[in-house]
Amino acid sequence: MTAAATDSGGIPVDAIFRAGESHPHYLVWLTKDGRVYHSIVDAQSGRVTEAMHGLPLHRLNPSERANVMAVAHAKAGLADAIAIAARDTGDKPIAGYLAESEGMRAYHIAIVENGALKSVWISPDNPSIVASK
Repeated sequence: MTAAATDSGGIPVDAIFRAGESHPHYLVWLTKDGRVYHSIVDAQSGRVTEAMHGLPLHRLNPSERANVMAVAHAKAGLADAIAIAARDTGDKPIAGYLAESEGMRAYHIAIVENGALKSVWISPDNPSIVASK
């Protein structure tokens, strides 16, 4: 995410790891100047290999737009939430995004723990783990 944010000057709002036979990479969505961009970051080198032109925020559906705006104005960004999940669980995060559940927004961070997928939720306004499963 850091490489994508540095390359674009945007704020990361969503990230996911994609394992491919010859090209494992991260897809990182970012927001900047009222637009949403996405970058492809090589998982081995950490370099941005592709950056896409931005889509205006008004073209997103209302819930997606609300989540992008919430991330852009949160106390803790997605990169912070991923760092907290890695530090507090000792495991490797592979995806993260902001979601709303039961009237509460939280970062959903997917991690790999002992070969199994696990989820932790981090509050964007009080950066700490609020739930795990």
